[in-house]
Amino acid sequence: LKKRVLKEKPDYILCIGDYSDSTEYRKLVFKHWEELKKKPLKKIIDKKVYARILKRRENSVKELLKEINKMGIKVLSITGNGESIEKFTVNEIKELFKKFKNIDLVYNKIVDLEDWKIMGICSYRGASSKRKAYRGLKNAVKMVYMNNKWDHILRKLFLKMKDSKKTIFLAHEPPLNTKLDLINNPESPMDGKHLGDEYFRKYVEKYQPALMVCGHFHENQGTEKLGKTLIVNCGAAQAGEAAVIELGKSIKVKFLK
Repeated sequence: LKKRVLKEKPDYILCIGDYSDSTEYRKLVFKHWEELKKKPLKKIIDKKVYARILKRRENSVKELLKEINKMGIKVLSITGNGESIEKFTVNEIKELFKKFKNIDLVYNKIVDLEDWKIMGICSYRGASSKRKAYRGLKNAVKMVYMNNKWDHILRKLFLKMKDSKKTIFLAHEPPLNTKLDLINNPESPMDGKHLGDEYFRKYVEKYQPALMVCGHFHENQGTEKLGKTLIVNCGAAQAGEAAVIELGKSIKVKFLK
């Protein structure tokens, strides 16, 4: 993918998170899905195994950022659920990205991209808050608080958007109930379900940015329109996928597969 991107000679690279190697972690989550409704993974599996997985994920984030930085192309990035792990606090993530001169972290803010604006939101709300599979009353209250906070961050961000026709919204996952958020993975307990973000849908429908770039659902590379907003799931870089987006009077998308 790196060679193909350099061949395309883009002016900028947009990254939507999930830098960490989560293959082993994901398999364990699927395996212990029902148990996870009662307690977290770190209390289900061996402590040493869990610590090793976290260390591997932490190292993979750093190594991949190094490789992307070496490309010498300006990168605008957000983070996803792959970085929302115990090893990284918000401040640690921000400090980590500062080490790479070619990579800017668009952390819940709007930045200039020539005559366009990039509006980015970092992190990930979590599948449990969507399916309401809370582990007891305490966690239910916590999830309500987290959802209200998420809604507040998005509302504040979108109110700062001045020109929707020149705004690109970077978010880790697609809006809820689109073809881009439908899980098509027989190994997943949520196969066949829509698991996008309802708050993203709420604010994209209301404010209609010109373009939304997202990912998260590895199998769903493609585009969809939500009102006037073109939504692009750029695909899984791990599988050699990306989207080449040409900005002009109209927005053109070519997929690398």
